[in-house]
Amino acid sequence: MIEQLSVQHLLGIKDLTKEDIELIFRTADNFKDVINRPIKKVPSLRDITIANIFFENSTRTKLSFELAEKRLSADVVNFSASGSSVSKGETLVDTVNNILAMKVDMVVMRHPKPGAAMFLARHIKANVINAGDGTHEHPTQALLDAFSIREKLGRVEGQKVVIVGDILHSRVALSNILCLQKLGAEVMVCGPVTLIPKYMSSLGVKVEHDLKKALAWCDVANMLRIQLERQDIRYFPSLREYSMLYGLNKRLLDGIGKQLVIMHPGPINRGVEITSDIADSEHSIILNQVENGVAIRIAVLFLLAHMRGFEQSNVNKGFCKDLHLHFSRATFEKNRYMHFSLDKTEKYVVIKLHEQKLNTLIAAELKSELLLLNTQGFNNIILDLEESLYCDSSGLSAILVGNRLCRNSSGLFVITGLSDTVMKLVQISQLDQVLNLALTANDAIDFINETEEERKIEDKIEKNIKE
Repeated sequence: MIEQLSVQHLLGIKDLTKEDIELIFRTADNFKDVINRPIKKVPSLRDITIANIFFENSTRTKLSFELAEKRLSADVVNFSASGSSVSKGETLVDTVNNILAMKVDMVVMRHPKPGAAMFLARHIKANVINAGDGTHEHPTQALLDAFSIREKLGRVEGQKVVIVGDILHSRVALSNILCLQKLGAEVMVCGPVTLIPKYMSSLGVKVEHDLKKALAWCDVANMLRIQLERQDIRYFPSLREYSMLYGLNKRLLDGIGKQLVIMHPGPINRGVEITSDIADSEHSIILNQVENGVAIRIAVLFLLAHMRGFEQSNVNKGFCKDLHLHFSRATFEKNRYMHFSLDKTEKYVVIKLHEQKLNTLIAAELKSELLLLNTQGFNNIILDLEESLYCDSSGLSAILVGNRLCRNSSGLFVITGLSDTVMKLVQISQLDQVLNLALTANDAIDFINETEEERKIEDKIEKNIKE
């Protein structure tokens, strides 16, 4: 069964379930393998056009979304409010509808007014992703922050996270609070009385005004910058005084006497909320957040595109008639390297390679397809190498990727049709001890069916024992 999000737009964390967040994380885990390999692109959103519409200045978020879109092979249109017809009085809906008239499928928008993304989603048919709406929410930032905590500490549940700084004007703070709570973390906010909203306790978070006490309590400290551009009055006497009371420095951190994880959504005001020696220290995962931002946004784009059913118009109909997957038409019209088929019960996918050499180029294509199959929920895969007479280290790496993906999803990865040459290479590498090998495709199918039956019997026995 293909896993799907429960929403068609990403407007805020409040709209997501815990299962949605965990699905995004699992998808991001897979795509991190993609962005860290030599060939970083997959054809998942080929023929899909995405408009990045930013009514506020942005560096990291805009670049991260654009890079994520290009990694998925989407066509990208960038729009900036400065110098556009917005300055001439054009409304938000008119601006976006003009862009959609150019056949744009998805919109990523940042806007200074809270609720702008929700307003837009009600008036257009395209997917809308909120890249920040005023002081309201910034959902992808919260997702990448929680994902980074999970990556660093192994889990989010049970962790104590303090968010320090300008809570009143921060969209990052609200989204982080909602996301962390859904995942089972304890949350505290810390800052001057004037920068913490009165309603914070109603959200189920702790409030602390002493930074040293907050740091002694937490496992993770997320340091926010002062949002001077959103402040119309003075909320504290000076930046110097703020830094003295709420700035994180080495002396303060050393005095806590325990290891903390330090985060910052950026941009950093060095010397104000955090000093350079802490921002660049081994405690900091700030650069990990930047890297994870691309993976999270790739996952969000991929999953929302699938929700909208782009596969109905942008995929090879002959292939998807039997195999209900989200791939682009161009992938399979041009993919001369391999053929895909799915059994009637949808228990397994058979990938048959047409090339005699499983080299670097073919291995990169194979890795992409294995990743997409796994992300779509197909975890039993048979790789038929009957026509492949040669395999190099890249080919073995692709095979191991398939084996790991299926195993991690409680599925099976079975290789069949190995030539004598390839079999010798597998044995020399001692991979025959970890891979499932079969002589023919029929043997592989029997192996999968037998394993499925064994699992059913084991589950039945375990259920009887519990009863």
